[in-house]
Formats: sequence, structure tokens, C-alpha cells
Amino acid sequence: GGSCQASSTLYGALLEAGVTIVERYNHSMTVGYCQPSMDAAVTDTGSKDLVFRNDSEAPIYIYTSVSTTQAIVRIYGVRPEYRYEFRSIVTQDNIMPSSESVRVDTTGEYATYTDEKVLVTEGKTGRRSELWRDSYDWETGELVDTLQISSDYYTPGKNIYYVGTQQRLTAMPSATSTTPNTNSW
Repeated sequence: GGSCQASSTLYGALLEAGVTIVERYNHSMTVGYCQPSMDAAVTDTGSKDLVFRNDSEAPIYIYTSVSTTQAIVRIYGVRPEYRYEFRSIVTQDNIMPSSESVRVDTTGEYATYTDEKVLVTEGKTGRRSELWRDSYDWETGELVDTLQISSDYYTPGKNIYYVGTQQRLTAMPSATSTTPNTNSW
């Protein structure tokens, strides 16, 4: 997952801690390490970033740790006014790729012939999703508020095909040869 898995883990902790999210972007396609609309994409160019603001009266402390099996982000500070639960709702699924990419396999690993088209990578289906926050009273457990946090679109990925570099040899038309029979018996 790299830096985006780290930012998505941070995003989830920030939401639960009630920290104000100023700027957040979803990935262009779905990711496998979190539910739709629970991701936070970042880039090294700064075109996508995760920006947040602590609006509480006290400072917050962000603790992170990583092992070979998990990444953890904990946020310490003043308890938010409510206990939050989040729901990722897929509103449209299986949006099929509208295009494909055809590449020439110069190594012959997947395809040999120019008229041979081999699917090497099946594109992800696209989807639309929403993230909703339910706010519960700490003492009574009563649902106090429901708020839509985001509405996201994940583009479908292209199917990637390979074609070979060699022309198939075509069979020659059958040739028949006849010789006149000049022998008379």
C-alpha cells in the first residue's frame, strides 16, 4: 500500500477522533486495504493530499506503528462529543471498463502471433460509493445524527491485452500434378 495505505489508516483514525478533515481525495480505482470511501490518496507532487485541522480546545497526539502484518494509528486528545461509526455504502457497482489497452508482446511471453489477442490483466470494475457517519451519545448509546462525509467515484480499469509480433504462416493452396499417360498397354 505504501504512502496511500498510511494516509488511509490515518484518515480512518482522524474520522473516529472527530478531527476536521479539510482536504481528502479518493483513489482513482478501488484499493484492497480499505472499504470504498474510507481511503485517502496522496501523491508526491501534492496534487492529492490529506489535510486536517484540530478544532478541539486541546492538542492531539498522533501515535503510529507498523509491523509486518498491520499499520496502526492512534489519536490521543479530548474525547469527541459523540461516538462515531462509519458506513461505506456502494451505490453503484460493476461499472465495466469502457476501453482496453493492447500492447505488443516483444518477448513472446504471452502472445506470439499478430492475430492472437491475449488478456493479461483484467481491469477492475468501477464503482460509486458514499461514506456516512453515525453519531451516538456516549452515555445512552442513542443515535443523535447521521451525516454524509463523502461521495466518491472509482473509475474502471482497462483490460490489458497483448498481441504477438509474428505473422502466422498461411497454408499454401493444395497443388495437384498430373502427367499424361502415354503408355499404352
